[in-house]
Amino acid sequence: MAALNDLINQVEDKTLRERLMQEAARLTKQKKFGLVFEEHIPECTPLYGIEIRCGSTVAKKAGAINDVYRVTKINGDDAVCLRLASGESETVVLSDLVPVAKFGEPIYPTLQPIDKVENASGSDLWHTLIEADNYHALQLLEYLYPKQVDCIYIDPPYNTGARDWKYNNDYVDSADSWRHSKWLSMMQKRLKIAKRILNPNNSVLIVTIDEKEYLHLGCLLEEMFPEARIQMVSTMINPAIVARVGGFGRSGEYAFFVLFGNAAPLRIKLNREWVSDKGRTHTGQVRWDLLKRSGTGAARKDSPGGYYPIYIEPQMGVIKYVGDPLPDGVSEAPQIDGLYALLPIRDDGSEGRWQWTTTTFHERMAQGRVKIGGNPNRGFTVYILKDGEYSKIQNGEFCEIGRGVNSEILVDDIDVNSVMAIPGDIWKISSHDSTQYGSRLLGNIFNGKRFTFPKSLYAVKDCLYFVSMFAAQTVPQKVSHALEWASLSTESYCLFVLENEAYNCGAFSIAKSKALRDYTHPDYIKRYLSLSPEAVTELLTMPCIFAKRNKYYSHTDDNHPALLGRITSIHVQRETVKLCFSGYQVFQQQLLNQNIALLGMAYSSLRNELDEEHWSIKSGNLPDVMAQLNVTVE
Repeated sequence: MAALNDLINQVEDKTLRERLMQEAARLTKQKKFGLVFEEHIPECTPLYGIEIRCGSTVAKKAGAINDVYRVTKINGDDAVCLRLASGESETVVLSDLVPVAKFGEPIYPTLQPIDKVENASGSDLWHTLIEADNYHALQLLEYLYPKQVDCIYIDPPYNTGARDWKYNNDYVDSADSWRHSKWLSMMQKRLKIAKRILNPNNSVLIVTIDEKEYLHLGCLLEEMFPEARIQMVSTMINPAIVARVGGFGRSGEYAFFVLFGNAAPLRIKLNREWVSDKGRTHTGQVRWDLLKRSGTGAARKDSPGGYYPIYIEPQMGVIKYVGDPLPDGVSEAPQIDGLYALLPIRDDGSEGRWQWTTTTFHERMAQGRVKIGGNPNRGFTVYILKDGEYSKIQNGEFCEIGRGVNSEILVDDIDVNSVMAIPGDIWKISSHDSTQYGSRLLGNIFNGKRFTFPKSLYAVKDCLYFVSMFAAQTVPQKVSHALEWASLSTESYCLFVLENEAYNCGAFSIAKSKALRDYTHPDYIKRYLSLSPEAVTELLTMPCIFAKRNKYYSHTDDNHPALLGRITSIHVQRETVKLCFSGYQVFQQQLLNQNIALLGMAYSSLRNELDEEHWSIKSGNLPDVMAQLNVTVE
């Protein structure tokens, strides 16, 4: 337009020049920036099963679906029809006609039950499979669930030019110069309804596509959903690679994830096929970083308060004292007999700085986030747990099993074949092979019936599974354990009394010598002491009391807590048994001391079972007894 304005300015006739300027301005206002495509003749859809009446809009079954007629009269088995395009009238046999509707015209779709399958009669979970033109199905959902849908997964025609989809009931092939425009017009109509039914506060739209239309689709999604966050994932669907003449072979396709409101992927447990163990980020272990800062801003002058000595007992590597920041001009730390003074000296010999101030260092050391490596000969190194790694311990990804010499957190070994992570945007997963787990898998299920380019069932499952993880990131709500508590055994329960272990991070360990021996009926010992797979399965169904040894014989302080819950897993180790658990309800342990007989626990005139560390199994209906004591699981 700038070049056109320059040319108009060269017109000598003032009147003509002003007129041209006006027309150019009008054209500028009409110009559409961004994705431009034709708004095509509205799609038409046949309405099979609808009775034809006078005034119905119809098309010939053997003709073009968009060549429509208006029924003006019905004579027995014949209909007198007016062709809307030409105004000509002709008589057609009723059985050769089908009612049609143009997109945008009001229709009132209804669901007609065809069949049902019931696999879990006691479950409230149900699914509905709707067979319909997808546009009309979306219209129905708009009426039923406006702004309520959590996820829409769309697998549209890929518009490859191979006559694999229809527009107005006619195949669109590579010779159609308008095929991209028709495809965009078709997609736009359906995405408009999808936008009206998706929950704007927390929902996900997934659209799969290949290289023929992914650029157009991306532009269309950005134009229609400016409020959303859009990310494209590349996924391998054919490891064999389909050869392309004059180009690279085809092995993958794409999935657009359109995220609305609070929807965002969460870290979940993934196997190593999803996340490499190369590098430092996803090793499957807690990552300890250096306290000494590196990179930019790492010099002493950048933060003088970070240049202070840490005094270490050299034989055991115990931090004994943290000094104050050294004054300007002072480079050597005061010496303390028997201790090693460590300063943040960089590899090139220059003065650096620690990442934490002395105040922060003390606070986080108390949390178990500081440890020492090295020795007096080659020097000591201070390692720290940054907030992200520390949060992994707090949320239970790693279970604390003890503390080190500097009170640093020690965690149990984990499964190195899996890792907690957010999936990346390039998926190369063997189960996403559309040949093995799409065509062949469906063929086996449906006795050889062939489907046209089906997706791997596992590729679809993974997309929807990740969406279910998105849905978990809603406004935090209080978790209810009442139903789970009520479902546990009413015949027996586990009692854990620990000495020094803390019930933290959802796990603890108890010595084998203290497990399922004392205070346990011989029948239970015989049944459970081996911790066989069958025994563990039964133990996981028992309610549990998690207590700590009484502070005094037969009683304890009022602020001494105990916990109701259940075991979630049992791991037999060399000398100990590690148990992971879920805690449901905290209550005062003194309540147990006051009702020791009601709970079926052992006691005497001076002592009771809560005075000694052990794991025992007791007979009785624990949920019922605790309810009698006014302790309820919420």
